[in-house]
Amino acid sequence: MRAKPKLPAALDSDRLAKLAQTIKDEHEATVTGMLDTVRHAMAAGDGLIEARAGLDHGAWLPWLARNCRLSERTAQNYMRLAKNRNAIEAQIRNGVADLSVRSAVKLLAAPKAPAEPSKQEPSEVRTADGSRSIHPV
Repeated sequence: MRAKPKLPAALDSDRLAKLAQTIKDEHEATVTGMLDTVRHAMAAGDGLIEARAGLDHGAWLPWLARNCRLSERTAQNYMRLAKNRNAIEAQIRNGVADLSVRSAVKLLAAPKAPAEPSKQEPSEVRTADGSRSIHPV
């Protein structure tokens, strides 16, 4: 039989207030850091767009591989964020707290078409009391 873990002694209100402030400060730094990451990605995208426009046809990917330490896909995502800066900045202004580069790219994804309604007939199920219940499929 395992012994119950010992619970820490109750914290005084001063310590709890300090912990709360530390937690709030660290959370704010996390949010700011995530938003700064998105802003840096857009700035990198601006540079990538300019570099790509200044290169001859067929020179882009070799230049990217030779000069930048990022994948083609990452470069594409950064350029996409830069090209859609207004939409991303609108999300930032609207207080999206967890906007990472990945979630910003997902925001730009084309909306999915609504699923077509099922053509199947509803199914009939007997409940525990013997009554019938109709459920869409």
